[in-house]
Amino acid sequence: MGIGQVHRILTRPTYVGRHEFNKRAKNKTLKPTSEIVTVEMPPQIDQATFDAVQAHLRTRNPKATPARVVSGLALLTSICFCADCGGAMTLRTGKGGWYRYYTCLIKARQGETGCEGRSIPMEKLDNLVAEHMADRLLQPERLEEILASVLDRRQERAERRREHVAELNQWAAETGCA
Repeated sequence: MGIGQVHRILTRPTYVGRHEFNKRAKNKTLKPTSEIVTVEMPPQIDQATFDAVQAHLRTRNPKATPARVVSGLALLTSICFCADCGGAMTLRTGKGGWYRYYTCLIKARQGETGCEGRSIPMEKLDNLVAEHMADRLLQPERLEEILASVLDRRQERAERRREHVAELNQWAAETGCA
């Protein structure tokens, strides 16, 4: 099943109990709303769920929301911006790829007239960011707190499983299945 078919299923009002006939002419153009025939039928999903899906689809519409770069060759792709103009930093290379830099995209495209931004060696900036993140996130107290939380949740799940098994054993004994 392709994306178009999935989209038609997600946007079809038939699933909330309104099937529409006679929407298009033979040449595939939309007919006026006065010619569309709507037939009530048993809904398969509730209106609130359908409306939530429609709202979600609107927020993800590429015509309304610009695409973002979410992966690339550089660690800081899509999260590093020029301090001067706020434009995205892009990967540039020199000496046949031997040197790699983050450079202001505006400066790279328009030169000094677009932005006076700077170029920063990729390894230097990646290391600075990684060290900063490690210093902030990998504090012993913070790690202890996270691990304690994980262990507590694990114990709670184990206790719920034990209780569920006990209930099932009791049910089996009462019904004579054991």
